[in-house]
This record gives sequence, structure tokens and C-alpha cells, in this order.
Amino acid sequence: MPLRHVLSIVQVGVSTLLVAVLVYWMRAQQGDLFDRFWETPKAWPWLGAGFLAALVAVLCTFLRWYLLVVALGVDFTLGDALRLGFLGYFCNFFAVSSVGGDVFKAVLVARENPGRRVEVVASIAVDRIVGLYGLLLFFIAVYWSTDTVFTRVGTVRAIADTVLMLAAGATISGGAVLLGAGGLARRWDRRGEANFAATVVLRLFHALRLYRYRPLVLVMAVLLSVIVHGSLSASFYFSARGLAAPHPDFAAHCVLVPLAMLVGSLPLTLNGIGALEGAVEYLYSICPPSPQPIPAGQGLLVCLAYRLFTVATALLGAWYYIGARR
Repeated sequence: MPLRHVLSIVQVGVSTLLVAVLVYWMRAQQGDLFDRFWETPKAWPWLGAGFLAALVAVLCTFLRWYLLVVALGVDFTLGDALRLGFLGYFCNFFAVSSVGGDVFKAVLVARENPGRRVEVVASIAVDRIVGLYGLLLFFIAVYWSTDTVFTRVGTVRAIADTVLMLAAGATISGGAVLLGAGGLARRWDRRGEANFAATVVLRLFHALRLYRYRPLVLVMAVLLSVIVHGSLSASFYFSARGLAAPHPDFAAHCVLVPLAMLVGSLPLTLNGIGALEGAVEYLYSICPPSPQPIPAGQGLLVCLAYRLFTVATALLGAWYYIGARR
């Protein structure tokens, strides 16, 4: 069995196990938490704001990808980025892989630009890396510049120190790759290998070298990533307010949401299902009371609201894709 199939089976299995454990825990702690979600009076304007914030985050990822593709000289428009971005987002709900949507995007863009397939793949890979880098920067900026309720939590402080080291390592490694891409391309070219793999590697090095000469594009992509994670933090906070129960403040959400997203990005689960929910619930549970204790399961309810936002965004994206094709 191919390795990718094994990984997909593991992801589905881990996500299913995590969701089952969370559901069992919810019933043991709070009875039927889903009834509480549907029956509790809601502040709909706040929930609407949460959906809009989640939508802004998604649109910023499309804009970031557009900038990275155009920087490589690929014939690509902002309309294409929106159309294919929404398609990829929608396909993520059906692909048995966390990169399923990216595969659809790469195939369609490459079909329209048959001579730039390697550049398209490079743009998607860099887009993923820049997104993760922006998450680390956003978390570090918020955690070390504001006094949140998590500042006094030893577990989060230890994680923050680790994230700081990861960001420093990513900065050094990324800079080294960009600065050395040109030399690597020339060295590989001098080897004179003419097989398919050698050609792909050479063009990949050339693509990375192009980013080196477009630093403004990389800076804008990182800034968009920071906006993405700020919007996601706002979406969770607005959702918490919309559910009308005790919850952490906005600054605390700017710490806990990036951490939960980082856990959800690990390749052991399917699109972060189960991992994201478990991380948010745990961080809610260790949040000091301010001023009232947060009820058990509240983090899961906020995640459920966010998941519904993603479904609504995917349906909106499908409608946009169909309309754009016409």
C-alpha cells in the first residue's frame, strides 16, 4: 500500500478517535453538550461578526497565494486566485488529506500554464510555509507584548519559549535557503543531468531564487499571514461572545487560537479535526477565572461554531466558483 494511503488512513483514524474521546468526555462532564449549543440563547450579531472574520481570514490566504504565484511570472489573475482558492477550500472537506485542496489548485493552475507546473507547486509550498511562519510571528508578538491571563500559566510559557526558538530557526533556515537558492541552482545546472527529476529540481531552485529578488512580496505575504491569524483569533472570540457564556478575553484568544491552530496543523489528523477542538478546550480549561470560571466544554462549543463558519464559507465558495465559471 502506498505511503500516502497509509498516512491518510492514520489521519482519519486519529481524528475519529479524538472526536470520539471528546464526545464521550462531553457526555460524562456536561450531559448532552450539543443540546446546550442549540438551545442556549445566542447573540447573533457577534456570531455574524465571527463568520465575517473567518471569511476575511480565508480571503487573505487567497490574496497571499496570488502574490506568490504572480511573483514567479505565472499568468494568473486575482479572479483566478479567488475561484481556485474557493474550489480548493471546498475540496478540503472531501479530500482524505490535509493538502487535498492544494492538489486541486495545483492541477488546475498547471493545466492553464502547462510550462510552469514546477513554479505552481513551488508557490503552494511557499504559501504553506509562509502561513505557518506568520502564525509563529503573530503568537510571539501577542504573547510577549501583552499581559494576558496565559502569561501566568507555566505550560503556556514553556510553549511560548519553544515557539520563539522555532520562529528563530525558521527565520535563519528560510533566509539561508533563499540566499543559497541561486548557488544551488548553478551547481545543479553544472552537473549537466538531463533527466526529469534533475530538471524539476533545477526549476525549483530557480523559482526560490526569484523570491529572493522579490523581498517585498515575501514581506506582504508574511503580513497577510499575520492578518489571517489575527482574523481567526477574532472569529473565535466573537463566537465565544455570541454563545453568551463566560470566556477568555480577546488578548487571550490571540494566544490560545494560534496555539490550537499549530496543534491542528500537525499531519496526524484530518484537517485538524479533533486536534483543534481538543487544544482549544484544554486551553479554555487552564485559563484562570476572569471574572467567572469558564464552564467545561465551552471551548468545544466555540470550535463547533467555527466549524460551522468553515462549512458556510465552503458553500459560499462553491457558489462563487460555479458563478465565476459561467
